[in-house]
Order: sequence, then structure tokens, then C-alpha cells
Amino acid sequence: MSLATLEEILANKEARADRQELLRLRHGWPILSFCINMPGALKQNKSSIAIFEALLEALHVRISKKGWQIKDETIKHSIAGPEMIMAVNSDSILLKKLTYEIESNHPLGRFGDMDVIAPSGNVISRKSLGFEPRKCYLCQNDAKLCARSQAHSIDELIHFINASVLRYESSS
Repeated sequence: MSLATLEEILANKEARADRQELLRLRHGWPILSFCINMPGALKQNKSSIAIFEALLEALHVRISKKGWQIKDETIKHSIAGPEMIMAVNSDSILLKKLTYEIESNHPLGRFGDMDVIAPSGNVISRKSLGFEPRKCYLCQNDAKLCARSQAHSIDELIHFINASVLRYESSS
């Protein structure tokens, strides 16, 4: 497995935004974009794939229970890690609430990054719905603050993620 450079990660992010926009314009439905919050340069690894598969299954189950239709689901595994984009025939706010529920309650949910883009093109944020910002994996402070200040080493974060995946897999 290869290490991703900053340029590759940024290029992948830009390409993902282009694919999101294409789907939004094609269907006029909310777009759900999902990737993994994996620190460090090794984005495509055993843990990121296990997290991705578990959370993707949780998304499919919950979307199906709501009776929402999925169009143009694409899954991509690249040096920047696993990702999925789909158009979902639902209300944007309800879809964001569903993703927040998974991110907050699934044992591996905090490692997922699920974005919802409304048919208008606006991103539905946690903040706009009054939800708490993401918490740091290790200390429960605001994750953005810990990331900016580099409060924790990449090795500490990766160890925590790997241990969480092992716990999840042994309990399943």
C-alpha cells in the first residue's frame, strides 16, 4: 500500500467535488459523499477499508429502512483512501441527520466523514443543524483544534483507530 502525497490528496478532493457536482446537476437530489478520516499518509489500509465497509453497510441499511432511492452510487478506492458518492431521493436535512446519527452512534462512526450537499449546492453542515463539532479521537476536544495544534501524534491516532477496528471486528 502506497503513501499519499499532499498533492494526490488535494487532487482527489477536487475530483470528488467535480463528481459531486455532476451528480447533483444530473439528478437534482441531495448528494451523499462519504470517505474516511484517516490521519497520516497511508489512507488506503486494512483499517480504513474495514471502517468504510462497516459504515457503508450501515448507510445502506438505514437508507433502505427510510424507503429512499439511491442513484449513481460510485465507490472508489485510491491512494487517498476509500470513498463513495451517491444521489439519494430524500430531504437534505433528514439525510444529514441520518449521517450524523451513524457518525455519532456506530462504533466506527467517528472515523467516517459523511457530507450532504443539497440540490441547491449548499453543504448541510453539522453546525447549521445545531450539532456538536467533531470530537478528537483521543481527548474529546474539538477535532479541528487538536489537528491544527498537532496535539497528538499520527502514531497515537492510528493506534487508536486500529484498536477500535479490532474491538469492533471481535464483537461482530
